Amino acid sequence: MSDMRLAIDFLNVLQKKYPSLMNEDRSEGKSDFEIYPYVNGREKGFALVKSEYDTKQHGDFRVIVFAEHRNSDRLRMFYGINKEFDDDEWQKFKGLHDKKYLVITNINRHFIPSELIYRTQEKNIDLDSAKQVVQAVKFVRDYFK
Repeated sequence: MSDMRLAIDFLNVLQKKYPSLMNEDRSEGKSDFEIYPYVNGREKGFALVKSEYDTKQHGDFRVIVFAEHRNSDRLRMFYGINKEFDDDEWQKFKGLHDKKYLVITNINRHFIPSELIYRTQEKNIDLDSAKQVVQAVKFVRDYFK
């Protein structure tokens, strides 16, 4: 597959079953989550990043990438922290109390999983199975807690 149908379908499921993913933080005026496109050859999908500026520093934000598997009608999901993904757009700057913050270019993000993530933290999801979809949404919700 290469038309992103499965990735868009899963994003829609996440929006319905995990509504806080799209909620805005009223104090900051933005969501705690950032959604970016993900492209790795024929695999296309999305990267979800939980921006935890209050408690985390650069390199420690949790990321989940989901994209259509290039050889099947299933979704691949990779998860880890952003420094475990090949993303050269993360730029470190020091802020208050020596915490590091990021200036992120929204265009041209990569989120290619490292070899370790690729080999050990991959999940395959069959969106035709309601049970697997529920498990995937539960995993995303639990991972971002």
